[in-house]
Amino acid sequence: MIYQYKKAINPLLLRNIKRKLTNMSIDNSKSKIVSKSQDEDFSAPIWRNSILCVFCLLVVYKIDEWYGLHHEGKGGFTRVIEYFIKDEEKYRELNIENLKKISEIAKERLHQQDSKRKSIYRLKFPEQLNQGSSYNLKVGTEIDLSQYNIKSDVDSIN
Repeated sequence: MIYQYKKAINPLLLRNIKRKLTNMSIDNSKSKIVSKSQDEDFSAPIWRNSILCVFCLLVVYKIDEWYGLHHEGKGGFTRVIEYFIKDEEKYRELNIENLKKISEIAKERLHQQDSKRKSIYRLKFPEQLNQGSSYNLKVGTEIDLSQYNIKSDVDSIN
């Protein structure tokens, strides 16, 4: 596979390198490499194809104009485009519906902007809330535990 790839690519690369080398020459007086440019003319295929394309477009345009003269002043392309485009009335109805929806959304936004937000109460000393909390009480300070015997793991083994 690699051999076939090399066999196909190497000649192409060699041709490109040969072309570059033939287009370059060394000027003895200045001892610089100067690339020669080939004479460019209008015989390249791009010019022929572009002129042919312009000619074809001109012919199609003239045929379309001639067709339009015999069919209500509308050419073939114009009639095809009008066939696939919606009528103006449908577009007007769609625009009116969209305007109604937009006006409803705008009214809702105005009502939301006019409504006041709930006020936020901030305490000056929030640590006061923790003083009365049952989680802050130390064990034995509020309840008398003298009547209870507390056993440890060592007592339960004996």
